[in-house]
Amino acid sequence: MHHDVTSTDLQEMMNKASAIHAVEPREGEDSQKGRTVSSRRHFMGRGMATTAVVAGAALATGRSASAAFPELYSGYNRRAFQEIQADENTHVAYLRNALGQAARPKATFKNLTAANVDQFVALSFAFENTGARAYTGAAPFINNPVYLSAAARIALVEGRHASYINALENLPLVPAGLAFEIPMPQEEVVNNVTPFIASLNGGVAPSYNLFRTDANDIAILNFALLLEDLEAEFYNLNVQRFFR
Repeated sequence: MHHDVTSTDLQEMMNKASAIHAVEPREGEDSQKGRTVSSRRHFMGRGMATTAVVAGAALATGRSASAAFPELYSGYNRRAFQEIQADENTHVAYLRNALGQAARPKATFKNLTAANVDQFVALSFAFENTGARAYTGAAPFINNPVYLSAAARIALVEGRHASYINALENLPLVPAGLAFEIPMPQEEVVNNVTPFIASLNGGVAPSYNLFRTDANDIAILNFALLLEDLEAEFYNLNVQRFFR
């Protein structure tokens, strides 16, 4: 049966993937020149639209990676996830090099160790689809063509990751089965990743302006760096545990 991938699917997969502690309601935000202004305290108070859902019985099966998901070729899933892990670490290295001294400090993450392979793939699904759509949402506001080209190249790779994982979950390769990617607003991106961030370690809350300037390019690259740091750490923690 055809199933459209929607924001609700992303939310459910996030909830399926980890038990998230309840968070305080988000406080009001001010808007100035298209920018969401938010303190680190406000950011850390954000959470999912739906709070904690304990991992269900499907995640307690403890299936092995080889038994859990189909493989067209022997060892393919292991190689694919190792490739995804390498890509995410390369993205982090590129962004930190591009930003130089302007790079945000690496955040401290939480809730990233998967209990089993089902949970690992569910989180991969959420992170990769969020990442691909986050780059698409930010692209119109990138001023420097060099940065825009780099962001587009990373976004395409994130989309390839997402399509592979969508197939593992027996979902359409592209969210909603459409021929065009659906951009994800920065607010939705932040809500999706906040439950996995313990501390920004002095970094600014992730946000960018909705207009193009050189300074805004730095904000967007740092926004992307937070996502790539999260994904890289997630795969570094889990790939070898499930796909040796």
